Amino acid sequence: GVLQFEVLEHRLKNEYGCPIRMQQLPYRFARWVDDPGLDPRSLTLTSSTMITQDNDLNYVILFENEWSIRLACENNEGLELAETANRL
Repeated sequence: GVLQFEVLEHRLKNEYGCPIRMQQLPYRFARWVDDPGLDPRSLTLTSSTMITQDNDLNYVILFENEWSIRLACENNEGLELAETANRL
């Protein structure tokens, strides 16, 4: 949780002399795009939704709430999202 990040920040600054800047983001849900040929930038999403990629370059969409996930699925016919990368 938050305490772990505070400990990490303290250790990096004080033990390693490494400056750190942390920014809390509002995202609570990550969903993997189930269609590797789909460019998620073409989707109709809320303005607060973020499109990113995981270490394997699979597209991951970050959502603030469940409503945003439902809206994405309703506004993009055929869109399939997976809750984990293992389900791809």
